[in-house]
Amino acid sequence: MHTKSKRSMFVAMAFAGAVLAAGAPAFALSVTGFTGKTTPSSSSNCMTESNGAVYNNCGAQTTYEIPLAVNQGSHNVTISYYNAGGGTFWCQLVAVDNIGRYCPPTGCTITSQVFMNTVGSPDQVTTPSVTVPGQGSLYLTCNVNPYSKIYNVNYSE
Repeated sequence: MHTKSKRSMFVAMAFAGAVLAAGAPAFALSVTGFTGKTTPSSSSNCMTESNGAVYNNCGAQTTYEIPLAVNQGSHNVTISYYNAGGGTFWCQLVAVDNIGRYCPPTGCTITSQVFMNTVGSPDQVTTPSVTVPGQGSLYLTCNVNPYSKIYNVNYSE
């Protein structure tokens, strides 16, 4: 094969590779509601598992956190839930740096609360985006109403 042909083939392959790499989507991930835990101030006896969903079987609101494995960058999540009513059911995303600060020198990385306003039937809500710093972590914290559920959380890595 001639040198000019080899060079042309190399350029074409490099261009095709660059186009494919640029258009590669992030992988969609989903975790069940039961992958989290209650916070120390809430009773762990209140949250039970039901087909992968986490269910608040107590008569009081319970704070629950779900860790999410992500790469650095901007992220939001979609939460599938059931709100039985009887309180203010909300969730928010929190990104922390490598030493656990959510308000590092670069600025706060916590979203505003999203409210689970649909009562009595399953629904979904999407959080605003939050930026995870390099070597950082992301988790979802929720204030779960009595007898309410978090079915799953969908997000991109």
